[in-house]
Amino acid sequence: YLYVYYNDRDRSAREKKLCVARARLTEVLQDASQHQVGKWYKYRDGKWDTPGLSDRAGTNVVPKLYGNEDLHSDAAYCKALGRYLLTAQTHAANKLLLFSSADGVNWVQEAVVDTAGKGEMQPYSSFVDFDGPTDDCREVDGHFYIYYPRKRLDNHELDYMYRRLITIE
Repeated sequence: YLYVYYNDRDRSAREKKLCVARARLTEVLQDASQHQVGKWYKYRDGKWDTPGLSDRAGTNVVPKLYGNEDLHSDAAYCKALGRYLLTAQTHAANKLLLFSSADGVNWVQEAVVDTAGKGEMQPYSSFVDFDGPTDDCREVDGHFYIYYPRKRLDNHELDYMYRRLITIE
């Protein structure tokens, strides 16, 4: 399966949910070769049967610990831990968080990667492993970086790039 993590909402609700949808990789590739979008299903109420493009939001799979967590982020598989990793930022709480999961659905916070100053956020983080197990950073080993910008909430034209070295011992 190919999993995608995203911000979702019920059409009638204001609450943002941190959700996951999946599709069979072979079907995604086959559909893409025919310039079509295949069937994706959201994880909702313990099942994978809600169509990805629907008015019903999926189940929150990432814990909301600080408020306004956001999935403009990245995910990778960590071979050293045998777990998936995911980043999420918190907007007004000014934190970039690192989560892990054994199954890609049940996530636990592992660390606060960065705490920015007031009025800053850290969206668009990326896992980077220059000598890791794959060239595209979909997998990392026990020594990798998380790259991310610090964006000012009042000026989206000015970003400072940061990186944090993560070492698994």
